[in-house]
Amino acid sequence: MNPTFPSLILCAVLLTVCCRHTPQAGSSVWDEDAARRNFEARHDPETWDMQLLEHDIENLGSEDAYMPFARNAFPVPVYNSIIEESFTGTGNIMTPDRETAKHIGDKTLLYNAFFNNRNVLNRDMLPDGMNNEVFFMIIVLTDFIDEEGSHAGSEIVSRNHPDIIGQGYFRTVNRKIDYVAFMTAERRQYAIVNMRLMDLDLGRCILVAPRRDGSLRFRQEKMPLIESSQADAFAEKLLSRPEIKRFFLDEGNI
Repeated sequence: MNPTFPSLILCAVLLTVCCRHTPQAGSSVWDEDAARRNFEARHDPETWDMQLLEHDIENLGSEDAYMPFARNAFPVPVYNSIIEESFTGTGNIMTPDRETAKHIGDKTLLYNAFFNNRNVLNRDMLPDGMNNEVFFMIIVLTDFIDEEGSHAGSEIVSRNHPDIIGQGYFRTVNRKIDYVAFMTAERRQYAIVNMRLMDLDLGRCILVAPRRDGSLRFRQEKMPLIESSQADAFAEKLLSRPEIKRFFLDEGNI
């Protein structure tokens, strides 16, 4: 064997690993120095937003009891103190009831999406005129919609700024689908759905089909850069694809 061949294989593997874990191109203002200053600020009481902390303490216990993680109060640096205009707001959009639910045949589907508003950290990635960026969507097949609203819930939290994290759940007759998704300032992005870990670089839209035997089936789909106002249209188009219909209509599903 050519003695250089193993070395070439090793180089190729290392290159693949390095490329795989390199964050997407993002902000030109967030770098190692900014990350270090942010880390130090999180441990420095002089930088903390005490009014925000008092607000969170006052609202302890008001969170949705069905959420996968309990919310708590902890001190955080003043927003935008490390990088100006790095926080301009976050949000979510979802189908909360029977009127907004999607349908494939006799199957009912609900979705939720998290978005981050245009700011100095993501503006280099977004087309002109795009107001925010949807970084995660989940579409779940369900057999339960409670008129009281206990069948679904979600929240997105900015207290880890400039990292953004959201969580939520869907309840079916016999199961609960929990999920958490986050995007860091470096644009690393992951989701966890009932302990299934997913790299959102490979697809920001997660489809979940609960089965009658108690198991789950997943699909991970690519989603272009869209803003929250385009989320519903994206879901409609995705659900019209034949292979997606087959996925949700499988006879083993609930």
